[in-house]
Amino acid sequence: MKNQNKYIGVGGYGWTGSSALYEKFISDYDFNYYNYEYSLIWDLNGLLNLFDFLVTSNDPFLTTHRTESFLKYISKIDSKKWFLNPNGLNISYENNFNVLKHAEKLIDNLTILRYENMDRTTFSDLSNLNILLIKLKSRIFKKKHKKTLLTNDIHKVRLEIKKFQDNIFSKTKPTLLDQPVSIHRIDESIDLFTNMKLIIIDRDPRDILSDLSINNALLGVDFNLKRDITKYIIWHNYLRINKSKKALNINFENLIFDEKKMLNQIDEFIGEESICNKFNLNKSKRNIGIWKNILTEKESLLIKKNIPYEYID
Repeated sequence: MKNQNKYIGVGGYGWTGSSALYEKFISDYDFNYYNYEYSLIWDLNGLLNLFDFLVTSNDPFLTTHRTESFLKYISKIDSKKWFLNPNGLNISYENNFNVLKHAEKLIDNLTILRYENMDRTTFSDLSNLNILLIKLKSRIFKKKHKKTLLTNDIHKVRLEIKKFQDNIFSKTKPTLLDQPVSIHRIDESIDLFTNMKLIIIDRDPRDILSDLSINNALLGVDFNLKRDITKYIIWHNYLRINKSKKALNINFENLIFDEKKMLNQIDEFIGEESICNKFNLNKSKRNIGIWKNILTEKESLLIKKNIPYEYID
């Protein structure tokens, strides 16, 4: 079981073509994989948020509130996807593993002390609406709010989160995950996995904007309405402020035009080799240079001037 708890992650900044490599991995490599984006790290009440709170909070009531929010999030995301729960991943069923039970165990393993809230409660980090709802729930259901003290030992918190994820995906071969990290905090996300090999793909910024425009997605809506590229330039550069030092960063264009060289580089980085070569990346060439039919020359030059990118003519 030499590959137990080894993760291969594929990520991007949004519309950068990472799905092409992800499909290549599924087709040509011997990985366990799942047909969804792995959002347990970067969702609002996910593991990165939980990590941040556990190592910074000094308010026992808020700690209880946040850990309860985390467990509710796990319960919701672990259920089946339907129109009232579009983010359901059904993780327990797919992995034959009770994710909520082990999420509760994660919190228990980090708990130092839990006691009844008999003194004045601090609500400093909650909205007025949340405070009102909490007080109403307490009065209507006669619920006594507990205070929880959790360890703020960064090493232990990180270790327990790694163990939690390892229990979900413990396999005899590597686990392939789609978009497994927060793109704003890539290296910190990687540190929450036991052994993550992450590939981040970037793409010609003009093609990204063009794709957003064609699909009326994200900032493509603003661009279609106003032809204002300024907002896109700010957004594009903001996402790339903190480049990862732990991930392998590659360009979509290099992956397509120099497939063999790039795949050899990727294989060396992840420590794996393909078992076949069925999926041809050449078909993705049609997604290169689409900006020529979308952007004006003035718009193209403005992007080139304000966004540094290795592969841009």
